[in-house]
Amino acid sequence: MGAWIAAARVVVMGGSLAVGGRAIGGHNPLEPLRLGRPVLCGPDMANFADLTKELAETGWLRHCADLDQLWQAVATHPAWAALPEAPPPELGGPSRLIAGLIRAELRP
Repeated sequence: MGAWIAAARVVVMGGSLAVGGRAIGGHNPLEPLRLGRPVLCGPDMANFADLTKELAETGWLRHCADLDQLWQAVATHPAWAALPEAPPPELGGPSRLIAGLIRAELRP
């Protein structure tokens, strides 16, 4: 997981959206923060409530009310300001295609 976090510009915290009505309570936001990655999460961070409140006050974590708000937070996050025009050359096949589609969606 650390390699994926290290490759990310911003981390969407899994387990925080209660998909399908299944409340999980979020996952540990300190893992991405340890690598200097800002965290976006849905409304369900019950397992880390005190911690996420403190992190939100610092600006390193942002709570989103629902999936639509979360997508908007991802799409407009300042981490994308210096996004290169093309996927990295080491990506090939489906990964390159997916990265290109995501970049196109994030462009203003």
